[in-house]
Amino acid sequence: MNNLLLTILSVSVSGSVLSLLIFLLRPLIKDRVSKAFLYYIWLLVLLRLVFPFGYNFSIPGTSQLFTGAGMQSAATSAVDGRTSSDTISDGQTGLQSDGNTEAPASGDSGDKNLPTTAAIPATGNSPDFWGLVKENLFYVWLAGSIGSFCWFATVYILFSRKLSRSFVAPHSDDLAVFKKMTRGEKVRLACSRQINTPMLMGVFHPVVVFPQLAYTANGMGSEFCGILRHELTHYHRHDIVYKWLVVFVTSLHWFNPLVYLIRREIGNACELSCDEAVIKSMTISERKYYGNTLLALAAKRRIPSGAMATTLCQGKKQLKGRLLSIMNYKKKTRAAVAFMIVLTLVLTGCSAGVASFDSGKAAADQESSSSAIQEEQTNNLEKLSQSSAASDKTSVTSAPDETSTASSPDEDSEKQDSAQSSGTASIAEAYKAVLQGNAEFFSVDANKNLSINQLNQAVSDDSSVTATATKFAIVDLDNDGTPEVVLWLNVNSDNYYGFEVLRYQDGIIYGYTLWYRSFMDLKENGTFSFSSGAADSGFGKINFSGNSCSIDEITYSESSYDSNNNMSVSYFVDHESATEEEFLSAIDRQSEAAAATWYDFTNDNIGIMLK
Repeated sequence: MNNLLLTILSVSVSGSVLSLLIFLLRPLIKDRVSKAFLYYIWLLVLLRLVFPFGYNFSIPGTSQLFTGAGMQSAATSAVDGRTSSDTISDGQTGLQSDGNTEAPASGDSGDKNLPTTAAIPATGNSPDFWGLVKENLFYVWLAGSIGSFCWFATVYILFSRKLSRSFVAPHSDDLAVFKKMTRGEKVRLACSRQINTPMLMGVFHPVVVFPQLAYTANGMGSEFCGILRHELTHYHRHDIVYKWLVVFVTSLHWFNPLVYLIRREIGNACELSCDEAVIKSMTISERKYYGNTLLALAAKRRIPSGAMATTLCQGKKQLKGRLLSIMNYKKKTRAAVAFMIVLTLVLTGCSAGVASFDSGKAAADQESSSSAIQEEQTNNLEKLSQSSAASDKTSVTSAPDETSTASSPDEDSEKQDSAQSSGTASIAEAYKAVLQGNAEFFSVDANKNLSINQLNQAVSDDSSVTATATKFAIVDLDNDGTPEVVLWLNVNSDNYYGFEVLRYQDGIIYGYTLWYRSFMDLKENGTFSFSSGAADSGFGKINFSGNSCSIDEITYSESSYDSNNNMSVSYFVDHESATEEEFLSAIDRQSEAAAATWYDFTNDNIGIMLK
């Protein structure tokens, strides 16, 4: 859920940057572009606020936003007199220098096939307020979005119902003019005493509402036609639909104060562009008459802001800009049209940028070549080998002269432990660099080096597929003394999911993609369950050979069919044929084995567990 919230925040920042650019440009270009341009250009901002696609631009220092930034001291500093390593040794599993891999007891997840998640305990007695806020941020945002949209919907429903009850039939002369101008379009005309300014409302059943007055019969036919042309322009341009789109988008981003300015600016631009469309074929005298109409019908009382209607004139405060625009109107030249096209393309390119929350590293540092990555990891291995070789040389090749002193068994043991600790530390640093996005791993499935932000390429060749690591576990899958890091992946917004196994070998981190049914219920001892059907399931381990892996099916059931399509099931326990009872007993023992401990995929947890 926090992934969705990060996406919302990312596009909110992106849309804000784009809207600020438009706000800054507006005073410079308002006399060079049409009012319609200034109205519809905001569609780019609305689209940017909805769709999280495009090229990324980084916002430094934001990688910790949803991972407890500023709270790391609660888990890693000696608040109550203990160091971070002491905290881990109290009950955490990690790649520590002493080789301990004891895991804390995990809670009951409610589903044995789902991973349990271990929380990194905060030292001290103060409540984990930030953790509580993080857990509920999604629901706060969701409640705000639903509440905002429902407020507009409620105001609209109440206003439209109240207004519709006051509808009366328009004067026959006015109706005749209306029918002549609409020519059978699906929009109707009504009058009401509840309003004192004309308006258009309704998406599926649009209606133009006038104050209750016989315009044509009272010699106000020209005024009636001008007003009607204004409201029908709103109808033809689907401005009501545009207004609802603005409401939907701003409701999603209710927490962003800039969207309220955007909504107001779009409303003003809507009326200015509509005036421009109405007067473009008028003479100067006709424009003056149209302006006087706006002055005469300026609303004396405001309609509700959530009424979702287009009004001829909502208030006199907005009239100044509209009247100046009407009197200063000039048809745009070809140069102005070309300028608008170029500006549209430039702003469209700017709108493709999506804010990326990272640690502020330069992109070049995170996208180093595969040879450099392998060379760096190989150097780590060489340092480990040199450290071990130096230890061996000290204990084996010292000359047995009178001045030399043979090392004691205790000293040899200490040196070996030191070399082992150094090797474990270098492996942990290699894993840590990959998980924090500072180094790449070689994806066996994609056959290329990838960063942690490119897991979708390890999962599928389809560029529309998304894959995000949400949890990780540290388990020695093949019992070779070097633990692997298993990433829990959410693919395509939780529609299905899989796992990426990261394995350190010969100075390189390899990645292997496994899917849920082939890799379930991971245990501390490295075993896991698999299933390809009701009668084909079991548990086993992973075998690594070179840069490939395979599943060793230890205990499993296997179905087969005869010529009459009758199914029979064979059972195997520890690779040997067994009865169904023996198989079920082995499955029960496997289910009781200690489950692997999963941690939320955050920089804090990565830094603590891979220490």
